[in-house]
Amino acid sequence: MSSNQFVHLHVHSEYSLLEASSGVKDLAVKASEMGMPALALTDNGNMFGAIEFYFACLDKGIKPIIGLDTYLVGDRNIKGQDRNEIQRPPTRLVLLASSLKGYQNLCQISSLGYKEGFYYKPRIDYDVLKNFNEDVIALSGGLRGEIPQTFLTEGKDYALDKIRKLKDLFSDRLYLEINRTGLPQWKEIGSFLQEASKITSVPLVAANDVHYLTQDDQMSQEVLICIGTNKTLQDESRFRLGTDQFYLKSADEMRSLFPDMPEACDRTLEIAERVNVKFKLKDDK
Repeated sequence: MSSNQFVHLHVHSEYSLLEASSGVKDLAVKASEMGMPALALTDNGNMFGAIEFYFACLDKGIKPIIGLDTYLVGDRNIKGQDRNEIQRPPTRLVLLASSLKGYQNLCQISSLGYKEGFYYKPRIDYDVLKNFNEDVIALSGGLRGEIPQTFLTEGKDYALDKIRKLKDLFSDRLYLEINRTGLPQWKEIGSFLQEASKITSVPLVAANDVHYLTQDDQMSQEVLICIGTNKTLQDESRFRLGTDQFYLKSADEMRSLFPDMPEACDRTLEIAERVNVKFKLKDDK
């Protein structure tokens, strides 16, 4: 893979129900048109699009990276009726399968989120990660990620503790995800992540938390969120991503966002090289 390329590792499709608008096949086509060697799919809490995505990528000569953007809580068994147990809202952790075993582990993680942890969202906890992390690569996630949210709400020391906790689980399969999507919070988070990377020796990786295909698709994605949250576009309290930068950017666009850290872009290629998921569609006779 050439050094001026880039691989998107944090990508949502229409299967991130009512939160993202990109079609799975459209993502593969667009990535192919931009000459990308690989592409990940990391939908919110589910893997509904994984098989369709896998074959859409192969059809376009792109390496498919199957992933999951998980909802992480302190204890997946605590639900709303447990009023004495106050938990903060779920944070996020992006997981990528590096092998067929890793894919099977992601399936287990997703299933447990629905079967045992479901409360508004399919939630998991650190026990699930401990039991099913083999051949799974972890990225610290977007703005609502476990590390960014811990840093914003509890401070630097707690966030460093969380990084070390995740590193104990994932070892050299953990990466600190850095986004530059124009949200003001990322300036402070980005500075912390660069410092944390030096302190903990966990490498940085660039991402764009993709939610729609092109910049022009931003409004249709906003409409989707309104439908999903029962709000109108005029409602000032509605959830919004905050900028029109959450699209599938070209390698040049991504590298121009990170002129000071080309290695964070190079690392997307390194991670893609670590991935080799091959489905066995029939048993050997």
